[in-house]
Amino acid sequence: MNAQVKNNRFRFAIRKAVFTVAAAIAVAATQVTFGATGPEPAASASLQAVVFQLPESMKFKTVIAPSQNNKLFITIKNQKNESVYTEALKTNNGYIRTFDFSTMADGEYTFEISNGKETQSKKFKIETNTERLVKVN
Repeated sequence: MNAQVKNNRFRFAIRKAVFTVAAAIAVAATQVTFGATGPEPAASASLQAVVFQLPESMKFKTVIAPSQNNKLFITIKNQKNESVYTEALKTNNGYIRTFDFSTMADGEYTFEISNGKETQSKKFKIETNTERLVKVN
């Protein structure tokens, strides 16, 4: 199987997973918050969101379920509590976006999603590891 076909199948699998998660969020009785590999229960009453890391990458998929409150705020803060990314949206149709953290500097960050009444946040760390190898010819 060539690389293009594998790549297309992988993209289709990711899209299917994202839409499955989005549908589950919309109808779930329990709320959802950030998870390293998927949703985790939370105590939130009206803000339903999930953030998960795409396999073997520095990309995170964000899915926020539709709600009656059409204001959404997404903020990424560094360890000094300075905003390095801010987005304000007006939508009641939900939200799906991929964030690529591969160009961000090493450090600790906080990812926040808010609807103006409730805020969910998750800390994450970017760390560069180098590997030294010895090769014998």
